Amino acid sequence: MEKIIVLVILSSMIAWLGDILGKYIGKKRLSLFNLRPKQTAVMTTVVTGGFITLFSLVFFALTFEEVRIALFNIPQLRETVKNYQKEVKNLNVERIKLDKHKNDMEKEIQVMKKNISDRENKVLEMDKEIVELKNSRDGLTREASYLKDQIQRDILKIGVLEKELKRKEKGFLVYKKNEPIVVTILKTGLSAVEILEKIKELLQTGRNYAVTKGLVTKTDFDKTWKVVKEKFESVVNSTIKKTDKDLVIGLIASVHLFKGDEILGTFYIEENRKLVNKEEVLEEFTIDGTQDKESVFSIIDYYFKKIGKELKLRGRLGNSEVGMLKFYELFDGVLNKKTKVKIIAKENIFVEGEYRLKFEFNYDE
Repeated sequence: MEKIIVLVILSSMIAWLGDILGKYIGKKRLSLFNLRPKQTAVMTTVVTGGFITLFSLVFFALTFEEVRIALFNIPQLRETVKNYQKEVKNLNVERIKLDKHKNDMEKEIQVMKKNISDRENKVLEMDKEIVELKNSRDGLTREASYLKDQIQRDILKIGVLEKELKRKEKGFLVYKKNEPIVVTILKTGLSAVEILEKIKELLQTGRNYAVTKGLVTKTDFDKTWKVVKEKFESVVNSTIKKTDKDLVIGLIASVHLFKGDEILGTFYIEENRKLVNKEEVLEEFTIDGTQDKESVFSIIDYYFKKIGKELKLRGRLGNSEVGMLKFYELFDGVLNKKTKVKIIAKENIFVEGEYRLKFEFNYDE
């Protein structure tokens, strides 16, 4: 600041001296370089101004290094600027790399934090699993103890069952499970009272018939009927409301019943549904009747039994066995021939009722 003040004062003094010198030349009407006095005065003023500028530059150049460099070292200054720009550019590139590295590091830190969090959660889960396994182990220990006791009970039960099996092996099977003991059809138009009476007759008939085949009963029928009559009334009334068609009623074996067993049956009452339409093909197969008769017989027996099982699956309670006349009708039709056979329902087949079949033969030439 002091140097600037000195420069201003000196410049002012030079301007003042130039002004005095100009006035003096003007008054004396001096002439330089053959110029007119007036032109000489103007030139004096211009030279004085130029001298002020030159003095200022010299003063600043001597006083300030930066001005001296700017005045006398321009190429070097340009080279320095270029170097600085290049360095700035390199620094910017380095900064970008550092920013990218910083971002990568931040992402890696986030991944590591997530991994740490996942591992902490996994540790917590493993702790829970350890607790659950301990509880499970305790539970399994208790269960093992219970199973040991159960095994002992089962061993005793097996002993009882083996004795029962030996008893039954000495006898014979009377009814298979779900096999009808007795079945009949009730035609439409019967009142609830009449249906109830028919049920009573059916149960009594079935009971008596089962006894003749070797089963036993420990209760008096009339006493039992009084107990269950009200329940049957409810069943009959609800069934009559559902349908106005023929009904099937029956007594069905609840379990396999052997000779000497007590009668265990389930009562059945349902609409006599149509299971198979007239002319429906029940089975279709090809048989080589040129085989020995025993093989032909076995094949025919297989398909008849297959039809019987299918009808039972559909709900057939009535007889599904084929009479010997029909059996031999088919047997004679295929014997000594290669034949395509269709077994067809001759009439509609219901849950209970007629079971009539017919055959179609197509012989290979």
